[in-house]
Amino acid sequence: MGHEISWLVDKRVVYVRTYGEMTMSEMKEISVHARKLCEEGIPFVHVISDAAEQGKVDVKLQDVLNFFRGAEVIAKTGWSVYVGKTAMERFIFTIISQFNKNNHRTFATLAEAVAFIQSVDETLPVLPMPGQAKREGRMSE
Repeated sequence: MGHEISWLVDKRVVYVRTYGEMTMSEMKEISVHARKLCEEGIPFVHVISDAAEQGKVDVKLQDVLNFFRGAEVIAKTGWSVYVGKTAMERFIFTIISQFNKNNHRTFATLAEAVAFIQSVDETLPVLPMPGQAKREGRMSE
């Protein structure tokens, strides 16, 4: 069970990476932290959720739907993109995202997700790949 949340681009692009087993408690913690960053950001704040290394998800779909069903939309949020290993994971994210009423897309690779965010917001600087940014010390909480 683990996750990392940081700015890929300060106040503009949030990067969330999950790995290992995911619980409902951790999912709520991630959501609260990501929402806080979005509220602190400069419009439009995009969110990249990278679940490529995520293991078992130990949550009930109904619990997830109930949690996100009443979530308030943050006006500063731009696109929310999800990187998942399987088509089923991406499909489930699409269903959950419809409750948030945000713009959302799913991708099979992180490179596709980063390229998409870059393509839809011309006000952003050139986006680094998250692993590269961390190695070079450019990502911050």
